[in-house]
This record gives sequence, structure tokens and C-alpha cells, in this order.
Amino acid sequence: MDGTDRSPDDQGSVGHVRLDGAGPVEAQEQDVLVRQAAEAFAAELIRLRTERGLSQSALARRMGYDKSYVTHVERCTQAPTRSFAQQADRVLGSGQALSRLWQAYHTVRANDRRRPPQTWPSALATPGAPDGSGGQGDAAARDTPLNAGASSMAPAALREALRDRMQQEQSRLLSRGVPGSLRVTVGDLLTRPGLLVTAPWRMAGGGVCRDSIVDEIFDRIIGYPADGAYRRRRVLVLSDPGMGKTTLTYCLYVELLRNWSTERGDNSLPVRIDLRAVGTHLADQDFGSAEWLTRFLDKQVDGYDPVSWLGVTERKGIPIRPVLILDSLDEYLSKLAPSNVLSELNKFIFSYASLVCCRTQYFDRFLAHSPFGDSLERVELMEWGESERRDYVCGYMGHCFPGYGERDAQNIRIRMESGPVRDLCHAPLRVNMALELMTKEGGRGPTITDILGLYHAYVGQLLRIESAKTGSVLEVDQKLDLLTSIAWHFYDEDRPSDGAAQLFTLRELSDLISGELVIAPDAARSVVEDLAFRTLLSVESEQFNSLEPTIVRFVHKSFQEYFVARHLFTCMSTNVNATTQAFRKLISAEVSEFVKEYLERVNRNSRVLSRVCDICFESFLDNSADTCDSDPDDSARARVARQQLAYYLGNLRSRRITKFLEEILTQERDLWIQRGIILGLAFGGTVKPLEEYVERLRRKASTR
Repeated sequence: MDGTDRSPDDQGSVGHVRLDGAGPVEAQEQDVLVRQAAEAFAAELIRLRTERGLSQSALARRMGYDKSYVTHVERCTQAPTRSFAQQADRVLGSGQALSRLWQAYHTVRANDRRRPPQTWPSALATPGAPDGSGGQGDAAARDTPLNAGASSMAPAALREALRDRMQQEQSRLLSRGVPGSLRVTVGDLLTRPGLLVTAPWRMAGGGVCRDSIVDEIFDRIIGYPADGAYRRRRVLVLSDPGMGKTTLTYCLYVELLRNWSTERGDNSLPVRIDLRAVGTHLADQDFGSAEWLTRFLDKQVDGYDPVSWLGVTERKGIPIRPVLILDSLDEYLSKLAPSNVLSELNKFIFSYASLVCCRTQYFDRFLAHSPFGDSLERVELMEWGESERRDYVCGYMGHCFPGYGERDAQNIRIRMESGPVRDLCHAPLRVNMALELMTKEGGRGPTITDILGLYHAYVGQLLRIESAKTGSVLEVDQKLDLLTSIAWHFYDEDRPSDGAAQLFTLRELSDLISGELVIAPDAARSVVEDLAFRTLLSVESEQFNSLEPTIVRFVHKSFQEYFVARHLFTCMSTNVNATTQAFRKLISAEVSEFVKEYLERVNRNSRVLSRVCDICFESFLDNSADTCDSDPDDSARARVARQQLAYYLGNLRSRRITKFLEEILTQERDLWIQRGIILGLAFGGTVKPLEEYVERLRRKASTR
């Protein structure tokens, strides 16, 4: 119930009828005063809500009320309560403005001789509302039935302990920086007007939407009444890199925590697991089973036993339903051989999760037609357009540079919509990176023409800032070289898979620095500290803090991919043996985009082009089949190298290379390597082999 079915003489309604025989004129005058007081409260509530960019749904959720209550209060068809006014003041940051207006409204109502002065019941009209409605105290409210059908609420002590833990987790998430920005945090996105810009999105098979994606997913995974039943959905969020999937999970998790902490009568406990942090712990060998998830959940309520985790472990005890969010599915699965991916998805945790995030390209390649893919509702985050960039830039400038003059701010807005920048910045990550560069030194930033240039400039600027901080022991160039070595060392773990950017531990980083990179032992500790805390690395230990060791990752996967491409190009332009070995690892499509931009720049410098051609040509021959037949694994890796080198050689505009590839194509019997040669030649401008290849496929298809 939401209180909307009350009769006009209910104490919770704004209007009322005569109760004491007062005359019609007196009653009408009193009604006018009550109505004016209610309208004043509603008007201020609407003004504050819209000023902060909140919908009725978002405000209601943050306050712990049903949307219908906010709607009725704003329409003056339901009486506000003291608790509602106080909570609205806290959420909207309005001091005591609404509380004072409520007091004025309460005084008018109390002076009405036709009804007794008392606090009106909560519009939620259900046990467990923030007011303790229905005359029940807080303890009674916690023990009432769940709206989703569970048997009872958690006792006060458990809720208090969980609330403390969840508030700590919420504070940690709110303080996290948004990828690509040194100035904006997740907390800023949720509290600062104009910063939380929703990417266009669509459900599978549906049209484009621009409503709040956080609100939409929240309603689906928490559940909503439909056909008389309380239904919950399982959602899969897909997008290209940098579109904000992880930030979306932070925002949604914070909203779910708020929902839990307001004691609305729902025992749905949010649980977020970053799949990138799984698999580096020896204790996680059975990750994904119901038993593993039970142990993980029990740690969240350590000291309170038993708890019945609804849908996970049914046992006598307090019923709590975990709302499970899984981030970075692609990064978790990409460390597996493709043949093992679908069996991994049969694990319990993937069938139980309410929300899963994955890169679109990985999903389309491996999961699109799997039972797992069919079991979830798909939501695709789409690219930002001009309106999203404009709205975010305005919010960003107002939050980060309130002292900027209008002329400087307008200059940055114009630069963000200039041709090259506009074409590059279709994802929040890149928009933030570009803004960091443009707002440096009063808007005089580097000229950005391609993705590689954007990453070059951003990484260089960030490392210069970090190197200038107290405690930094490394120069910018040293940090660049070490980050490149780290990115490559932990990329794909020396085995052909799907080019995953692998996680590593603080201990493994220390071993790499003091061992293979030959840093003196007395300096290694300070170098590791500098790299871990003053570069593009991030140290993670909170979620699995009962396990060792501590996780280290790049702040965004695309930065590791950028450094991997940097390593590959260094090999291609300097060393035959290094190139021969480097391309024996499968290179992901994201890394490949960076490599191709490196080669595009090479095509504009004849001297460097000649050197790269020579090195790649020799590396291709070094990986020929007759050099490694004795070792099947070595032969498989050499095959990977030939295919990839052929593809990248084709991107080089050299007649010598084109002639070589055309000759190799006539001799090559491996269809996979043939395909790499043909695609490389096509990207380099020689399209005839591709046309012939397509024609052969057509003839083959027509004969079936």
C-alpha cells in the first residue's frame, strides 16, 4: 500500500470535511489556510528536487519512501509528515527549510477545531516506514513481514551492524574517482547537479531511452508489482569500453544501500562483487558455487547466526535476500579458453546474479547465443552524443571550475565539439580525459586528433602530476617504462587466450620490480609504493580483505591495453627477437586499435617505416612453421604470431611488404593465416585479395 486509497476524511489527507458542526464559511476559510500551507510545502519540495536534478523516483528512493508518496505530497493530495520533511531536508541539503514549512502546515492543521492535533500517519501506510507508521515502534516495524514474501525482518542489532558495515562500503565507493578524471568522484555524480548524465540506452529489441538507467535497473532487480505478483528481473548491462559500466554499478550499489538502510521493510541486501578480483586468491578455487557464496555472505553478518540467504542457502534463521551485482564478466571469463567459458557460466553465482556487466564485443563473440545470454534482460549503453557531452561539460565546469569566467568555459565547450574531439569523445571515459587536458593551464591543452594522441597526452600529464608529489621517487619517463613493462608482463600470462588484461597482486608486483626488472632491493620497496599509489595503478583490498594477497590493477582496463600496445610498437621498431616473441600472444581487438594507430603514424615517416618493415618481415619468417615443428605448443604460438604479423604488415604502406604478402598468400594453406593476410592488405589499401576471398565464400555457400 502507498496510502493513495484513503478516503477524504482520513487524517493523512490534505482536504477534510466538517467534524464538529462548524459553519460553512469558517470551514472554507480554514480549508484555504490548510491548502495554502500544503501548497507552500509542495512548491518548495518541487523546487529543491528539480534544482538538484532528481526525479520523483530518485528522491523517493533516497528518502526511503514510495514514489507514490512523493507524488501525492507534491500534488497536495497527501499530508506530509514530520519525518518526511526532516528526511527531505537531509537528502536535498536544504537545512531546515522543509521542516519549517511542515511546522507551519502542522500548526494550521492543529488549529483546526474540526480534527485533533496529531502527527499524521506515513503515506507508506506499511510497517517499517521511516515514521514507524501504524502506531508501531521501530522494533515492531523490523519484525513485520517482508513485502517480497519473506517471513520476518532482521532484528535491530543485526540491521544496525549491517548498516554500519554498508555505510563504510558506501563511503568507500562514494570517494572513488571516476575513470579519466582527477576531480570527479562517484559521490559527486550522485550529489552534484548536472554531473550524472545518463548515456542513451535501450533494451534488447527496443528503442532508445534517455531516462535514468539507474532508476530503471533498480526497479527491475528490486522488483515491481505486475499482474498481482511481485516480480524481479535479472539484467545484463552491455557496452563498449569506457561507457561507464563500473561507475553504473557503483551508483546502483549506493542506491541499493540507501534502500537497505532506510528500513523500508525489505530485506534485500546489496552485494557487489568485482569479478576482476576473483581468481587471484588461492582460497577462491571453488568460486561461484552456492557454498562459496554462502561463506562470502556469512562474512558480511559475522557474529549473527543463523541467516537464511533466500535463494542461496535456505536454513532456519533471519531471511535476507542478496541482490547480487557482478561487474567485469568479460575480464573474468577472458582468462579462460573459449571452450571453457560456457561451462564456467553454469556456476551457481551466474544464475543467481541480479545484475551482470560485460563488454559488448566479448558478449557478441562468445555469449550472444548461449543459455546464459538468453536468461537475462539485456540493456545496452549507447554512445554519448552532442547533448550528453554538452550537459556533462556544463555540470563538470560548474562543479570543478566554478571560478572560471564564461569566456573560458565557453572556449572549452567549443573545443569539446570540434571535429576530432567530438568524434573521439563518445564515451564518458574519453570525455573526462579530454576535459582534464583542456582545463590545464586555463584551457590551453594539447591538440587532440586521434585516440592514441588522447591517451599519450592524458597519461603524460597525469604522470607529471604524480611525479611532482611528495614521496615520488621516479621520473615521468621511468614511470612510463615501468608501467609498460608491468602491463605487458601481466597481460595474458604468456599463454594464447583472448588477450585479457590480467590482475596481479602486490606481492607479484614487488617480485617483478626486484627480480626481472632488476631494481636494487633497497630501492624496490619505495619504487613499488610509488608505482602503486602515484601512477595509473590502483590497489584493491577491501572486498576480499579476509584473503591475501592484495589486488593491483590499472585504474581502467583501457590504460593497460594502451601500455600493451606501446610495448608491441617498441618491439616492432627496435628488436626482431622481441617482436618474434611478443606476437605469440593473442592481441585483443582493443589493443589492436592502438597498434594500428601507431602504424598509421609510421606510414607518415619513411625512415621509421623502413625499419618497422624490416623487423616485422624477419619476425614473420622466424615464426614460420618449419622453425618450430618439434614442439606443438611452440608451433601453435608461432601460428598466432604469423597471423597477427601478417595483419599488421598489411597496415604498412610499403610496396615491398605488399608484394611479400601477396606472394605468401599464394603459398599459405592455413585459412586463418590467409584471413589475416587478406584483412591486413585490405586495411593497407590492397582490396583485390579481399574481393576474391568474399567471392570464394559466396560460391561455396551457393553450392551447399
